[in-house]
This record gives sequence, C-alpha cells and structure tokens, in this order.
Amino acid sequence: FWIGGRRYNVETDYYWVDVEGNRIGDSLNDEPYWLSNEPSFESDGETERYMNMFYTEKSGYIWNDVPNDLVELSSYYSGRIAYIVEIED
Repeated sequence: FWIGGRRYNVETDYYWVDVEGNRIGDSLNDEPYWLSNEPSFESDGETERYMNMFYTEKSGYIWNDVPNDLVELSSYYSGRIAYIVEIED
C-alpha cells in the first residue's frame, strides 16, 4: 500500500503530508515501523522519496521507501499496488 509519507528533493527526513504536500508533524525516520535498513533513499539507482507499507510473515506490516514508479523498478508489483486514503467529512 502507498501511504501518505514522503521526503523532498535532497532531504533525508520523511514526513506525513497533507493533500497539498505540506508536512505534518515530526520526522518519521526514527519510527520503529520501518523495514530493516530502511529508509535507504535509493534502490537499483532509483531515488526513493515515497513511502509504502507491506506485509512480511516475519515482521508483519512494515514501512519501506520506494521510487515514484515502483512498477518500472520491478514488474512484479504490476497490479499489486493499492493506496490508503483518509477522507474527512
């Protein structure tokens, strides 16, 4: 699942962001929910600025940083990506 966290340009801190891209709260980098050795900021030469969440049997649901086009990086993810959206009434 893609979740509403990201980092900007050359910065290394991830934050929750609102619909307009404004940061919300404190940096997420030190949260315990990250996959081991994440955030890594890059994978296979692709810059990772966005956050997703996935499930592993060992760790349960964990966070990971990913590039904008995850399918381009690995076709394995084609048709397997979902989004979590918060809608306020």
